[in-house]
Amino acid sequence: MANLSGNPGTTVTHNLGLASQASIEAQKLKQENAAKVLFMDTIFFPLINKQWCTLRQNIIFAKLICPNLDENMCQFLCAIESILEEHAELEEVERILHSNLSDTSTLLYRTTIIKLKPEYELYDIILGKPRFPLAKYDERILYDIVQLLTLDTINFKTTKEYIINKYGERNYNRLF
Repeated sequence: MANLSGNPGTTVTHNLGLASQASIEAQKLKQENAAKVLFMDTIFFPLINKQWCTLRQNIIFAKLICPNLDENMCQFLCAIESILEEHAELEEVERILHSNLSDTSTLLYRTTIIKLKPEYELYDIILGKPRFPLAKYDERILYDIVQLLTLDTINFKTTKEYIINKYGERNYNRLF
């Protein structure tokens, strides 16, 4: 490139500015593409394959990458969350219907599902939901889950392995 200004540093500085701007744009594009690939692997494919348990586990971590996604992908994530909630309600109704086939006086009613904080949801998935008042959430485990959620490279498998290795496997539904 020719330097027409007569100042020897002008062309070099201008080229470095364009190069750094292009580098920043390339980095943003690379992060966005990585987030989309992660979204497809952890959310979209389990949804298509009706892997509800995997989807339930991954939805918590998908919220962590939402700032790196565009608005349409975040809206899609919200729609998937709604599908997952509806599926959970349907599973609960089916469980009630099939567990009480001989009891015709069972009354079914629809209530809104209460969403827990991510650390409580992960606790329930990994260790089982404690049955109150006999068992309660272990605050140490909740604290560790919160700390793990702050890591950039965390996923469900790593979280589950860490919690089970540190505290052992507890399934409150099996104990009582």
